[in-house]
Amino acid sequence: MAGKKNKRPGRREHLNDFRAELNGEYIYEGAYYVPVSGSLADFCKKTRILTAIAVLLGFCPGFIIGVPDANGLHLMLPWIAQLITAVTLISSAMKLKAEDKGLRGYRYRKSVEVYPVRLLTLAIFAAVELVCAAVHIFTSGGGPLAPLLLALVSALCAACALYLRKRIMSLGWKKSE
Repeated sequence: MAGKKNKRPGRREHLNDFRAELNGEYIYEGAYYVPVSGSLADFCKKTRILTAIAVLLGFCPGFIIGVPDANGLHLMLPWIAQLITAVTLISSAMKLKAEDKGLRGYRYRKSVEVYPVRLLTLAIFAAVELVCAAVHIFTSGGGPLAPLLLALVSALCAACALYLRKRIMSLGWKKSE
């Protein structure tokens, strides 16, 4: 045990699933994942569309908030967290590529397996944004329409993220070689 290193799987571990041909091409020989019900192309298309909607709803509060003033920091911080989460969702969505055999194993691990956690994180930050907007509405004594619009957009973002999370978690996957 002393001479053995406990290595964590690295970024390039998936390269072990490729075999080089004599002509220089690489052939993927790893596992493929396919949805138990429905087509992979349909799943990828709908997931990308719903992710785009959730990400756009996550970006919208920045345009509603505008330039932060002394009272707007509590509205900006959850929005910044939503932006960071949205970028990771875009990264996962770009890894969803439908092929004839299915979704490659390394793409499955980098997209489908992490999607529910990232969507839940986006929904939590949108809910925090909603609570901050409600607090802002009550403490500022009403005021402009922007905090109400911010609360509505945050609620829609959280609902879209939770719906997509439920949809992905309810879809079963099977491994094929």
